[in-house]
Amino acid sequence: MLKKIMNMDFSPEGTSITLTLSKSLYPKEAINAASGSMSAKAKINLGEDNKENYIVKLEPKGRNLGLEAIGREFSNELINKSFSREAEKNEEQESSIVADAIKKYQIALKKSSINRNISRIQTNLEELRHASIEDPLGISTLWGENP
Repeated sequence: MLKKIMNMDFSPEGTSITLTLSKSLYPKEAINAASGSMSAKAKINLGEDNKENYIVKLEPKGRNLGLEAIGREFSNELINKSFSREAEKNEEQESSIVADAIKKYQIALKKSSINRNISRIQTNLEELRHASIEDPLGISTLWGENP
């Protein structure tokens, strides 16, 4: 009789366990990473049953490894790899958002600084236009005037 626990099907001979994994829940990269982590303990065959599921067949390499234990360990590895992958994606997105915010802030800061400098220059020019310049020696001439 074929035994089934959660998404794990045990072979009638008791030599392998097959996991059916939804493509919408588990990225292929996570399945490959979990397979790599488990390769010392089990022979692993990966496949697909249709467009919705991945199929992972595990055959323990040692006699001391129980089928259910190896299936659960693979499932735990898969969850860890999936979580790590999502955390990395979130970290990349967060870094991108922060970098964009810093860039926008720096641009705004530069514009603000430029505007302050322009304002200071305009103020200084106005002050110069209205200021009476003293020339006690009488040697000053305006630009473009002949002495």
